[in-house]
Amino acid sequence: MVKPLRIALTKGRLEKDTVGLLEKLGYDCTAVREKGRRLILPIPDGNMEVVLAKANDVITYVEHGVCDMGVVGKDTIIEMQGKFFELVDLGFGRCKFALACKKGTDFYSGFGVKC
Repeated sequence: MVKPLRIALTKGRLEKDTVGLLEKLGYDCTAVREKGRRLILPIPDGNMEVVLAKANDVITYVEHGVCDMGVVGKDTIIEMQGKFFELVDLGFGRCKFALACKKGTDFYSGFGVKC
């Protein structure tokens, strides 16, 4: 029996988008969609398992060989600075950054950014 490919996956929006992508590719992700409290979920027709985890744990699982690959945001990849790299940008999970400050505040001056 061949060991299943283990994919560590960040819970939440990235989870939903990744499951949608896997289903678009033809995989049955029923177990992931109906997970209940389980964190290791089979995708039997692809000989894969999804391991749900917090973003930082996804990287730890991949670095230590618990999972073969993971899906996390670029912010996590940049913050963790480990021995891993981004294979592909899946094109989802983008976010907006909003800053609230007093009107007229030159917030960006200390960061070398021109607005």
